[in-house]
Amino acid sequence: MIERGWEFKQGVTLSTRSNKGISARYLDAGWLFDMAASSIISLKPEYNSLILAYSNSTLFNYIAKSLNPTVNTQPEDIRRIPFIKPAELLSDSISALAQENLEIKKQICSFRIIESNYIQNPITAYKEANLKTRLVNYLDNENALIAQLLMNEAVIGQLIFYAYELSEEDRQPS
Repeated sequence: MIERGWEFKQGVTLSTRSNKGISARYLDAGWLFDMAASSIISLKPEYNSLILAYSNSTLFNYIAKSLNPTVNTQPEDIRRIPFIKPAELLSDSISALAQENLEIKKQICSFRIIESNYIQNPITAYKEANLKTRLVNYLDNENALIAQLLMNEAVIGQLIFYAYELSEEDRQPS
């Protein structure tokens, strides 16, 4: 049951039932969440991009898996994961990269009919005369966006390690 006053708030929703780890998504205002997809609603909405970045980091997933090694992470496990507000420059850098990734994902999802922000079919989005050229252009664009997303995620991961003052030794997978 959602505590009154927290419903329909902007935040971060977490898919916590997976053997691949936790996956976080931006939760726009006006949407509900439940136990199957726990959410983090910050008292300071300006932290949402930072929380989104941290929630998708390898550090967050490592800590979550350490607290509960099953495929079903509980909301109480999420509450136990430490969150620090990094120095302003570091926080701004992480948030900006997370916001850029959010925009990239929105653009990619706008071509998927199952998404709420669907705009159009990728075949009709490009105006070239033949189908092959339209598909190649769409796939080239999508691949470039995915590559940028992955590079941003790698940088975010390194910045989070830095924010938590982890040594090179601590950063290595066990």
